[in-house]
Amino acid sequence: FFPFCSSKILFGKQFLSRIHSHIYAPSPCHCPHPRGRDVAFDKKCAKERALFWHFPAYLEGNHGAKEFRATPYSIIRQGDWKLIYYYEDKSVELFNLKEDRMEKNNQAVAQPVLTAKLQDRLMRWLDETHAGIPTELNPAYIPSDK
Repeated sequence: FFPFCSSKILFGKQFLSRIHSHIYAPSPCHCPHPRGRDVAFDKKCAKERALFWHFPAYLEGNHGAKEFRATPYSIIRQGDWKLIYYYEDKSVELFNLKEDRMEKNNQAVAQPVLTAKLQDRLMRWLDETHAGIPTELNPAYIPSDK
């Protein structure tokens, strides 16, 4: 449900600006944007504001000749840093995206204070948003024959 209707075709930033113009919450960071407008496009705000992803499910399939399997995880991105928390084994990965765009060098051991800070913030966000977190195996799951 959207609180507005439009017969115009909107692209990218136009679409986001239209949605932002209907959000009446204060800016998520201390930036001078009215009602949060254009926060996503402000570099100062992007450094202050954390972004979260939550994927609480298993996913597997076949894409052409490649089989894949995703496990439940949650992510926080704060500034140049991205922390991934994996539910299956409770492991974390930490990447500096400015220096390591391809996420090849896990910095979780080398940056224990930052890892703990981001993991704590992620866990608080999951709790505050009442995010569904997997706690039991799916009894209907049937592994594929390989």
